[in-house]
Amino acid sequence: MSRKQLTSAIFFSLSASIIALSGCEGRVCNTLYAPDQANITVQSSGFDPGFYEVEALGELCSVTLPGTTVTCSGTVLNLTLDSGGTAITAINVWEEAPEELDVVIFLDGVELLNETITPTYTESEPNGAGCGFVQFGTAELTLN
Repeated sequence: MSRKQLTSAIFFSLSASIIALSGCEGRVCNTLYAPDQANITVQSSGFDPGFYEVEALGELCSVTLPGTTVTCSGTVLNLTLDSGGTAITAINVWEEAPEELDVVIFLDGVELLNETITPTYTESEPNGAGCGFVQFGTAELTLN
């Protein structure tokens, strides 16, 4: 968890605790940290070894495959790798629920993909009925 995510989690937990203790206008709200998010599953027949950069929402994440260290320029965007560190399996967006996002993927500086993704969202109330909605989006991206 990044420093911003941890700070947000602590702030959210404290805020939710205050609301829960105040009765949340007759409701009982828990303190579950549940930000808006989107998960874009990456489908591919395989990833060549090399330096990958993924750009979306004004942020950039990079990883050298095979490998396990993902470096990102901000706190909204992150990547999930397979267990062997040989493939990017998902692009994760935290604390936001964009209607659409442009995703650009580079391998060793050469553009492999430039696509606009439109996630499909579901809403839930993880902190109890009437205590706020959270959006969770999913989408798929195919990299040939």
